Amino acid sequence: MVRLRVNFVGWSVVALAVACGTPGGETESATAGSSTSGTGETSDSDGSDSDTSPQPTTGGSETIGTDSSSSDGDTVETTESTDPTTDPTTDPTNGMTTDDPTQTETETEGETEATTGTDCEGPGCTACGVVPGEPQRLFGLTWNFSMGVPGSGLGLEELRCIVPETGETDLIGAIAGMDWLPVGSNAYDPENEVLYAIAFAADDNIHRLFSIHTILGEMIENPPLEQQFNWSGGIHVRSDNVLVGVTWNPDLVQEELRVLNPQTAESTFVAPIPQIAGLYTGLQAYDREADIIYLLGTAMGEDGTKLFVVDAHTGETLGAPDVAGNLSVAALQVRNDGALVAIAAEQPPNYELVTIDPQTAATTAIAGIDGLSSNILDGDTYDPIEDVIYLVDGDYHLLQVDATTGELLASPKLDTPNADYDYNWSGGIHVR
Repeated sequence: MVRLRVNFVGWSVVALAVACGTPGGETESATAGSSTSGTGETSDSDGSDSDTSPQPTTGGSETIGTDSSSSDGDTVETTESTDPTTDPTTDPTNGMTTDDPTQTETETEGETEATTGTDCEGPGCTACGVVPGEPQRLFGLTWNFSMGVPGSGLGLEELRCIVPETGETDLIGAIAGMDWLPVGSNAYDPENEVLYAIAFAADDNIHRLFSIHTILGEMIENPPLEQQFNWSGGIHVRSDNVLVGVTWNPDLVQEELRVLNPQTAESTFVAPIPQIAGLYTGLQAYDREADIIYLLGTAMGEDGTKLFVVDAHTGETLGAPDVAGNLSVAALQVRNDGALVAIAAEQPPNYELVTIDPQTAATTAIAGIDGLSSNILDGDTYDPIEDVIYLVDGDYHLLQVDATTGELLASPKLDTPNADYDYNWSGGIHVR
């Protein structure tokens, strides 16, 4: 399951660049069979490395490199569908029409109330040997190769809990119907215990929006997405539980903020983000307290990398400072005090924990992080209670970095489905 990272002049940003071009050309592509390291090399699902030179595609919403994880070895391309809905009064959570877009009463919310807390019922309440009623907080979505080799059709995407102290994992639920998983295209709603993930569906070869109940371990729904959108800036759950995303619109030749309805997968236009020319896929951070999206990418008519700061309600670009230096970024997160932090290196594996000023994009080193490898996979996450950044390296260790001091707290080897394969965490790791 390949998730390439491409180095660019300026910041050697360890991620895919999704560039914006003229409409009507090729859209995002995906190559399967391995997971991506932080140096632009790919590592097979069993941990071995292989060189891959990402090739840019041309045309609208082009993807430079490969930005998806998958279960087999085929290459796929998306197709265009009908125009998206543009009704700004559509409630993205329950499909009802309302004058207040912040209303978020949903059926899922009701289900969550019945399955969490002291009355917690479901596989997520007992998996990983936790005390009943207290689910393991760290979990992830991953391909399980144990039933077959890539391309055999015998594997399955699984929701699994993770024990940080030991690297042990346990099955919460198998999620059928998923094939390719684009990098960075997943988001967790902590209040409703729902994981949203965009995946290329195995049955009909189109992108669908999967909603997964992380306590019950069940798929809630997976409606088809509007296929012309690539969601290059990821999807995010706002503080009002509304699902939003940043995507290139090939018809209007612009990046946009749109609201997504999980029940129908229809999107509602919020605002254009005209400054953005391209985005480094998988390198986004979300501030749930301030509802701000941080994106690394390039600007129209300008050279170099910029830090785009976008209001998740209005789509307004609050800032787009130039990023100086030549840093390879392995993780980008918003700390519980609101600080934007990154795990980055001038020359991997000499990683440091740094803060980034959203107004100037200036970085300040906090501390060097000993013990990290050059190969870091996509899908890092942050625990605001423990103040820990979790990420997985190319040898499938669960790296745990103190987000204030930069200390590497632990790095246990994650368990495997069998001796031949590793879990690739294609749908990211997340914290309840």
